[in-house]
Amino acid sequence: MMWTQKLISVCFGIGLLLAGERALAALGGDFKSVEQDRERLVAKVKTTAMKEKYLVQDISKPGLTIHEYVSTEGKVFAISWIGIRHPDLKELLGGYADEVEYAQRTQQKSSARTSKVAMQSRNVYIEKYGHMRAARGRVILPAMLPDGVDENEIQ
Repeated sequence: MMWTQKLISVCFGIGLLLAGERALAALGGDFKSVEQDRERLVAKVKTTAMKEKYLVQDISKPGLTIHEYVSTEGKVFAISWIGIRHPDLKELLGGYADEVEYAQRTQQKSSARTSKVAMQSRNVYIEKYGHMRAARGRVILPAMLPDGVDENEIQ
């Protein structure tokens, strides 16, 4: 990476870290919400990736790591996780929780062998897969995905 791109990434990260008051922790919420997620989950948080158009905040505790993807505008546009079980997504999804819950009730599993569930609602794309003690998933707001960022980057 060129030094100018590194400088942009560092400035972006510092700017987000110095952001003002806290907001409700949730998909589509502000960067500041990551700290509330950390407190609610009694976990540790750290920045693990700083890209040109987003950064990744990891919230981890034994058995679960949640990655929150934050755009340069300071909005959480995607969440992914890996753990011994799926997290309770209701709090992480914020205002999208009811929409995702409805989509989960109305759509079927796509593969009984891997227990993969993939669904698209009006505003949210969600994947959940794995088995006991090896659960993974991701939730993406396609409309908020920064230009030039591919959904496959959300792991």
